[in-house]
Amino acid sequence: MSLSRSPGLAVLAVALAACASAPGPEAPAASAVAPARSPVELPPRLEPPPRLEPQSEAADGSDATVDAGRALRIPDVELVDRKGRSVRLRELLGDDVVAMNFVFTTCRTICPPLTANFARVQDELGDALGHGVRLVSVSIDPVNDTPPRLDAWADEFGAGEHWSFLTGEKKTVDGLLKALGVFTPLKVDHAPLALVGNASTGRFERMDGLTPPATIARALLDLRAERATLDLRAERATLDLRAERATTAEEPFANPRAHAYFGDVELVDQHGETHRLYTDLIRGRTVVIDSFFASCTGVCPVLARNMGAIQDDLGERLGDDVILMSVSVDPGEDTPPRLAQYASSVGAKYGWYFLTGPVPQVREALHKLGFAVQEREQHSNVIVVGNDRTGLWKKAHGLAEPQEVVEIVRSVVEDDGS
Repeated sequence: MSLSRSPGLAVLAVALAACASAPGPEAPAASAVAPARSPVELPPRLEPPPRLEPQSEAADGSDATVDAGRALRIPDVELVDRKGRSVRLRELLGDDVVAMNFVFTTCRTICPPLTANFARVQDELGDALGHGVRLVSVSIDPVNDTPPRLDAWADEFGAGEHWSFLTGEKKTVDGLLKALGVFTPLKVDHAPLALVGNASTGRFERMDGLTPPATIARALLDLRAERATLDLRAERATLDLRAERATTAEEPFANPRAHAYFGDVELVDQHGETHRLYTDLIRGRTVVIDSFFASCTGVCPVLARNMGAIQDDLGERLGDDVILMSVSVDPGEDTPPRLAQYASSVGAKYGWYFLTGPVPQVREALHKLGFAVQEREQHSNVIVVGNDRTGLWKKAHGLAEPQEVVEIVRSVVEDDGS
């Protein structure tokens, strides 16, 4: 029976039992046809896979233990992708967060639903794939799963360029599976699980491979935001140390009139840290400010593009004497975790603050900055640029060409007060 040709998967349990006791013959690799994506229906949620005992020997001969939330060292093995290209696994994964499952193309029971589930994860992730997020499917039958066969299988499920299908020498693949704690002597006995984590930190969690796609996608995005936060904090620590070394005994510059106008209403950034509007954010700096909300699909992506262009132009000055501030006009929905994900999606670096907080405080800040609106969809498409040291403030049309906005920002940043 081929599940890929059936209208549903009502007999999945029977097929699983039959596969475990008496696996059927496999078609020759050259004539294998991967299951079509569209007819595959996901079965009801399976029970989580049984806990696997960790393997005692990793691919490189070292001990390796895998468990939920435990550190896992990814072996630096050489594999082959669906196009026949040699890849180093660690190089492929890099700093990305990854969801990894384990399938074989002659499987007619659980592997089509596992792959179909990843196809839906791919759809859920959308543009996030390739921006710090990756999907990987490793064949547990490398003898039969040649690159052409994996390529046909991947195409049937609509796999994009950031969903990798990997095979290789059997000894190498078996060693990798042992290092990951998912090896079974018989391929038909493999558990329907996925590993979700980050290779650079070694933190991985086991998940049921048929976990709802939105749940897997959310776990990946949360991990990406967490990773970005760690990177930004490390960068911040470096810049703070540099600033500390350069600090003189003089009091930081302060503009009394600006302080009196803006005040020190407290806002919260994407990392959950609290900042006073004037004293912590504006004082002594040049600030570039816009308003937005994370679920906006209208002007906000264009504003984010232009803020990104400003970020790139500022280089090392960002986070030092110049900062970017994007203030949410929807503080009820735009929580710090949500803003962290948004910041990661637009490539924000240290020095670009995404600000929210209690509704009354955010409204007060928006009023002071000239961004107050009754409805979030009415928010301004203006970018405000101010140099607190010289008192020069300008506005730029946030939907203009990036270079036009960058030139206005430069004129304020480089103002000497004359």
